[in-house]
Amino acid sequence: MKDSTAGRRFLTREGKRRLIHFGANRYGQYRAKLGASASLDHYDEQRRRSYYARHGPASDRNTAKYWAHRILW
Repeated sequence: MKDSTAGRRFLTREGKRRLIHFGANRYGQYRAKLGASASLDHYDEQRRRSYYARHGPASDRNTAKYWAHRILW
């Protein structure tokens, strides 16, 4: 779902209690799996590996990190 808040790209509703904003509209991503903001896709494997090396694994569905990993990277 596209976010209307300035500077953010996506949001997700986790259950009925949590609203999670993730992704900045000023930065690129490996590939947006939802098809939105495809102009920012770079498909650069080295940047993708560097991103994961910096951020580490994401396992908690209640974090922006988890959703950025799933949708953007």
